[in-house]
Amino acid sequence: MSLTAAEVFEFKSEATRGRPYAARISIAMAVRLLDRTDRYFDPFAVLDELDYLEGIRPISRTKPESPFKGPHLQPFWHKHFSSSRHLLKNIGVRWDLIGGGNRDLDRMILDVAQKHGEDPIQWINDLMHRLIVGGYEERAVRGLT
Repeated sequence: MSLTAAEVFEFKSEATRGRPYAARISIAMAVRLLDRTDRYFDPFAVLDELDYLEGIRPISRTKPESPFKGPHLQPFWHKHFSSSRHLLKNIGVRWDLIGGGNRDLDRMILDVAQKHGEDPIQWINDLMHRLIVGGYEERAVRGLT
C-alpha cells in the first residue's frame, strides 16, 4: 500500500485533530493516536503534551521533558503524559505504596489519628481525603507520570 504525500498529511492531520505540527509527527504516532482498540488509551492526553511542547498550551502537569540517556535514542527526548487511568499509579507513587509506604504517609496517618482520636467517621473521612485528593495534588506539583 502506498499513500501520496497529500494522503499522508491528511492522515496525520486527522490524528492530531488539525494541529499545526501534524506534518512533523511520525506515521506510527498518527496510527497510535487514531487506534481505537485500546479503550483505555486517551489520545487527547498525548495531544495535550504535544501542544505544551509546541508552545500551544502554557503548562504541563507532567514531569519535564528530558533527553533520553545513552547514545541509542539520541537526539530523541522523553515526555510523560497522564490521563485518568494513571490516577491510582500517581497516588501510589506519591505515598510509595508498592514499597510499603514512606515517611510522609506515616506522618499523615499519625496526624489524622492524633487529630480525630476515637471518632471513626472523621478519622476515615480525613484519611481518605488526604490519601487520595491530597496525594494526587501533591504528586501533580512534582510532576505526574
